[in-house]
Amino acid sequence: MKWMKCIKTMKTIKPLLLIFFCITVHSCSAQDCSNNPGKFNSYEQAKRMVTSSHFVFTDSINTGKSSFIKAAHFYSCDHHRGFFIIEMGKQKYIHQDMPIDIWRDFKAAESFGKYYNQNIKGNYLLHL
Repeated sequence: MKWMKCIKTMKTIKPLLLIFFCITVHSCSAQDCSNNPGKFNSYEQAKRMVTSSHFVFTDSINTGKSSFIKAAHFYSCDHHRGFFIIEMGKQKYIHQDMPIDIWRDFKAAESFGKYYNQNIKGNYLLHL
């Protein structure tokens, strides 16, 4: 009977080990945000690096009230400036060195699209 209990315990432990392994592998494969270069070789490289790095501060907003903006995310290493990724339709745009205050104002805006067009679009361009 003890061996039956042991088998049941192993069945419980294996999924926990798998979860631990997956978390560990993901943590090791992602890089610290301070390792992001100031300039990127391509837009795709920038998207990959930003979305796979560990940031001190990350935030997203529910953009369901907007017909124009599908998703918006902010990533910062220092709580002052960071990367802003915005999705419109099937296209994603990355803005670099955007102040966190602009992110907060964007989140509080009555219209995300209007705020984006007036205060962010054309500013904080990604450095290629």
